[in-house]
Amino acid sequence: MAGKRHSAVEIAGKLRQVEALVSDGKTLGEETTLVGVSRQTLYRWRGDHTNGADAPSDRLHELEAENGKLRKLVTDLLLQKMAMEEQLRRK
Repeated sequence: MAGKRHSAVEIAGKLRQVEALVSDGKTLGEETTLVGVSRQTLYRWRGDHTNGADAPSDRLHELEAENGKLRKLVTDLLLQKMAMEEQLRRK
């Protein structure tokens, strides 16, 4: 029997919900029952989704920003190269 697949947004929401329950003093058994997942799933999600970035979209935004910076750097270097080649041709 195949289990339900949760989206990254659902997983992040359920992990936040579990953290709120922990702060309220609930036990692990109560947490998993209230969230609707098994203990093993909860442990796997914690390992997969709590390693630095809060959500995959955060990592995507970081990569897009880095990509933009690198593109700008390459463009600037290309313009400098073209200017130097033009100076060499004039001489």
